[in-house]
Amino acid sequence: MRRLLSIVAAVACVVAGELGRVALPAGAAVNRDASYKIVKVDKAPAFDFALSDPHWQQGVVATDFVNLTTRKPGGLATTAYMVYDAQNIYVAMKCAQSGVRITATQTTNNIGFGLDDWVGVGFDTSGNGSREYDFLVTPRGTRYQQSTESARYNPPWQARAIVRGDSWVAELIIPLRDMRTTGGKLQSWRFSFARQLAEKNETYSWAFDPRMGGANDSTYWPSLTGIEVSSGSGRALPYADIYALSSSGRDRNQFEQPNLGFATETIRNYGFDVNYPFTNSLSFDGTLGPDFSNVEIDQQVITPQEFARQLIEYRPFFSQGAAFLTPGLGDSISGQGTFASLFNSPDIGEFNRGLKVEGTQGLTALGILEAAGNGFDDVAFGFNHRGADQSWRYFADGVIANHTGIRDASYQFGGRKTNLVSGFETGFEYAGETGTLVPNPSLAHYYDLYADVNKPNYNALAGYHQLGPYFSPLDGFTPINDVKGPFGFASVNGAGHGGSRVQTFNLFAGAERYVDYGGNVHDEDAQYSSNITFKNHLNINTFSEIGTLRTYPDNGPGYPTYAHATTLPFNQNSLGINYRGNLPTGFGFGYMWGAFATLCPAGPPAPLFCTGPSLSNWVNTYDQGYQAVGRAQLGPRFTITLETDGSYERPFALAVPADSQFLRKMTLGESLGSDANAAVELRSITGTGGFSAPGLNLAVSYHKKFATGNELFVAFGTPAASATLDRLIVKYVVHIGAGGAGT
Repeated sequence: MRRLLSIVAAVACVVAGELGRVALPAGAAVNRDASYKIVKVDKAPAFDFALSDPHWQQGVVATDFVNLTTRKPGGLATTAYMVYDAQNIYVAMKCAQSGVRITATQTTNNIGFGLDDWVGVGFDTSGNGSREYDFLVTPRGTRYQQSTESARYNPPWQARAIVRGDSWVAELIIPLRDMRTTGGKLQSWRFSFARQLAEKNETYSWAFDPRMGGANDSTYWPSLTGIEVSSGSGRALPYADIYALSSSGRDRNQFEQPNLGFATETIRNYGFDVNYPFTNSLSFDGTLGPDFSNVEIDQQVITPQEFARQLIEYRPFFSQGAAFLTPGLGDSISGQGTFASLFNSPDIGEFNRGLKVEGTQGLTALGILEAAGNGFDDVAFGFNHRGADQSWRYFADGVIANHTGIRDASYQFGGRKTNLVSGFETGFEYAGETGTLVPNPSLAHYYDLYADVNKPNYNALAGYHQLGPYFSPLDGFTPINDVKGPFGFASVNGAGHGGSRVQTFNLFAGAERYVDYGGNVHDEDAQYSSNITFKNHLNINTFSEIGTLRTYPDNGPGYPTYAHATTLPFNQNSLGINYRGNLPTGFGFGYMWGAFATLCPAGPPAPLFCTGPSLSNWVNTYDQGYQAVGRAQLGPRFTITLETDGSYERPFALAVPADSQFLRKMTLGESLGSDANAAVELRSITGTGGFSAPGLNLAVSYHKKFATGNELFVAFGTPAASATLDRLIVKYVVHIGAGGAGT
């Protein structure tokens, strides 16, 4: 323990030594006030290593990139070129890389993002951050793309690359219809270029402001003007996906539920998803008989949790346009566990059909959704209006949940104002709930108020949060209610100076103190963290939190009686060490410890110390845990990942047994070309401590995307289960239309 504390102290000393030596570029290469006119060409420019076609020089030419990681001018020459014609945007980027190894290991599109070098271009076609698209390519020609509209964004664009010696060039060909644009023939967007150097763990950006949150922060991008978009080329094409599915095995009808358990469901052998854009920026989405067989996300953990864990949404219908339905300020201002959301789609389990309209109109993003299944028919909507410079916005959203015998309605509105020069920001949001489950609507509301100062090297925020004891929307996510009080935090960040071994660092400190409506301290926390990355790819991070939570047996009764309350400690400390974590081969180790109360689950599996007759649903324990992860690239085709986690929980009560749980996992992935891959995962969980059922799980998967857009999935078992499922699924998706997923 002393050794660990010595390491923490050493990290703090190193960071403190760097605070006074942060250097920023003398001037930004390009800022948000700049404007560039794009040139329209009569034919596609030729692509070669020298970029000798004169058309490239006629368009936008971008140089003088800034190293966004170190906040200094980019040390390696980077030049970007851009022109367009009636159908496509053409981007070429030339990268000098003398003295720095070119990293290009990934061969399957959309797999292994961030492990290789890449160059890319970003477009904000809304001009206010509502619709942002990023297209990236590696020196091997492997493609990646991202969109703020959909986690499934995968349009049919093209890219290629050439490597010669210590330089490489790439071309990106992006159809205009792959991006939703604003109305009108002549348009103005925001845009920028970026580059990643994996070997140096650095990101270059053409646009720069010291307050940028990353190269994809379109708030600070310059304008791109003179874009002529015809109605034919600017509107995404409609498409439909029709699936046919066959399953076999003893567990063929077992599917994951929102609570991470598995239950019997009716097998669906066919269904479809459809997307129809009826303007350049608005579309209709529908699904009938949605399929949940291809559950590929392992969301299980074995570490104790203080609050309910929010799950990742992976289903296509809910992923498309998800941000338009949840426009609130969310956890960006409230502390962990105290924010609330009205619509949390993982709460909706098996459903039979869904209808949605989502997209943007001018400076407004909006969405409305209906999802219906056995015993429910729910509606959610969202509205978010941003100013053209993103300095202000206001929003509203709501959910009407109609379940058998239950009706629940919730609504929310709020706004934010930012001074882009001073960095001062203020914001608020308010929400309320009514319905069958709300005995007193005046106690079913929440609101946040905050003020924030965001400077290049520090950020400071203070606010007030209040959430009533009866606020808990049926389709929402509310980790804790019946709280009111102040919260705040401050952070300092920067980069190493000159010959320093430090690359970047961040220090954070925050606190919150909430009382319930009876005046009792319900939740209070004080925490700090540090994160320092060295130029040799070593990263050291520390975290410490001292907190308490007032709890009640069986999660009740709470307000208004507050009977049998117990205040429990939730203290946690951690030390993490990662080496070459941003490269194809790397490893990391973390150790956690502290007096951290453990929740005894309502049913098995339960830790051994939960069997005592005198124990409530919370038990005071001292927890220790570790995690070790290693990843290696085995040639151009194979990747292997090994992970082991352990947790040890020792109750403070005498004569109560301690318990532990261990997870061991091995994953072998194989690239079978640019659009095909296979994976095998073997996982073992032993012990009853923690939150997962013991078992041995084998899962095998294969995915192939054809040139037509059709896809083939073959899966045995699933990594989401605690033990191997005797379930083989073969699924074929027929893609109709030229539009791509998420467009």
